[in-house]
Amino acid sequence: MIRCNDCGYLNKPHLDTCANCGGSLETTANLKMERSSGGIIPSGKDDSPIIPTTKEEDEDEYLARKVHVQTNEKLESETNFYTVINTIGSGGFGSVYLVEDSNKNQYALKVLHLWEQHPKMYKEIRFRFRREFQAGKIQSDYIVKSHDSGSIGGNPFIVMTYCEGKDLRKVINNKTKLSEKRVTGIATDILNGLHDLHRAGIIHRDLKPENVLFDGKGKALLSDFGISGFVNSRGTQIDTKGRVQRIIGTRIYMPPEQMDFYQAFRSMGPVTDIYSFGVMMYEVFTNGRLPFGDIADIRNNEVAYLNKVKTKQWTPIQTMRPDISRHWASIISKCLEPLPADRFQTAPEVLKELKQLRSSIMTAKDNSNNYRGALSLVVMNGDEIGRTYHLNNLLKGNKKNKKLLTLGWFDNRNPRENDLSITEKFTKYVSRFHATLEYEKNEWYIRDGQWRNINGVVQWKMSINGVLVNSKEVDKFGHKIKPDDIITVGDTTLRVEAK
Repeated sequence: MIRCNDCGYLNKPHLDTCANCGGSLETTANLKMERSSGGIIPSGKDDSPIIPTTKEEDEDEYLARKVHVQTNEKLESETNFYTVINTIGSGGFGSVYLVEDSNKNQYALKVLHLWEQHPKMYKEIRFRFRREFQAGKIQSDYIVKSHDSGSIGGNPFIVMTYCEGKDLRKVINNKTKLSEKRVTGIATDILNGLHDLHRAGIIHRDLKPENVLFDGKGKALLSDFGISGFVNSRGTQIDTKGRVQRIIGTRIYMPPEQMDFYQAFRSMGPVTDIYSFGVMMYEVFTNGRLPFGDIADIRNNEVAYLNKVKTKQWTPIQTMRPDISRHWASIISKCLEPLPADRFQTAPEVLKELKQLRSSIMTAKDNSNNYRGALSLVVMNGDEIGRTYHLNNLLKGNKKNKKLLTLGWFDNRNPRENDLSITEKFTKYVSRFHATLEYEKNEWYIRDGQWRNINGVVQWKMSINGVLVNSKEVDKFGHKIKPDDIITVGDTTLRVEAK
């Protein structure tokens, strides 16, 4: 079968033009040639061998082909090979296999079914899949670790820690009423994982029971940092009027602002995951019940469901579980508040509340006072992960203004347009003149927008998609920033660090 490069339709091999759109299949056929150690082979053959490809620059040159991974098959990366023991699960965006490396260590290997996506989406999906791999490399005891990566037949795979226990969905489906102590322990692990992700500038965006796994000791670990949501719903995209065209995530766990096509992008931050956490804890306590309705309610009348969420027309959890404490009930209620500002703003805030139920919960340390005004911004999520902007050094080199730095989209036609240029290859969420950083009395402030000369009139011009600090929207008057703050501009998050 040959997939049309224009519309994505699968055509019979003998056709020269697409049966769906009439486009030429000659270019598509040329793209569907893959490199192998023995030469180049057409990837359309069902019986062709699975040839691993790990070089990113090679991956983007051809179409992914359908692969069938078999037991005892060996999959190679650049540094190791993995023998498939059995299939853990399959469906949705890909398949997961239990594998052993050359030293007999067991891992979970996840293969993305890239062949099921339109070819025009390949490059961006591969890029986001690599970002998911990097998210699994952050320092945390509460996320599923990424160990290795590679590709088979143009379909990327990630090698991860193998979790011997069930996922949270299976725990819920057992219909066994969990004690408040057990749920508190699970919640603590999840919140610690969210805190580590958020500190790294990563919003999960698809938090649900299927993405909470348990290791052999019963510890809950977070997995799937956004790629499944992206593949299923193409991501959060903004049109020319600032409206969201498509949205990431599973709707039943999605806060109301993320289902609002005018607000989804601007409001994304830790509070997005806090809402999903509240829905999930409600579900855990009630053995699968949901606060506002189920998937069928969304499908039957999405507008009515969204109205219930926005107005908090829910079934209070103590109606379903009268035995749980008022404290837990109030935590869930606050997580489910329709307005982001009324929810818990960070995972440590929820952990602090849970501390009254479990004394061993540790709250995050505040290091905000251990600096002397010298700050750096580090890209934690975006096209240039790890890039560091040393604000005070940039200020010294700014001959125009010794107190201001400008931040905006990187334009290769005018690379010096901003002091901090943010690269976006796949999205256009960062404005050319997005934000201003100001240094005043050893303190740094960030403001939405920049001074612009428009038709001879100097005026303040706000950005299109806004600036967030710790998920709170910043206005033109500015917001003081300090170490460990997370700044969001477009699809890029930056962590503030003391130099």
